[in-house]
Amino acid sequence: MTHFLLRLFVKNADQTGDPKVRAAVGTLSGIVGILCNFFLFLGKVIIGTLSGSVSITADAMNNLSDA
Repeated sequence: MTHFLLRLFVKNADQTGDPKVRAAVGTLSGIVGILCNFFLFLGKVIIGTLSGSVSITADAMNNLSDA
């Protein structure tokens, strides 16, 4: 999956010595991390709300603050 994302979003991803490529890879990894945290937050909020669990909902808020 990593190689797929790199080929899709980073031009000349195999040239890791190029500062522009390194910056693009860093930006992509940051965006992917933020999106993963957001979807984890969303899933936990939904599950916490449906189950009535305060601890799962609180953990969701913690995940949101990590993003």
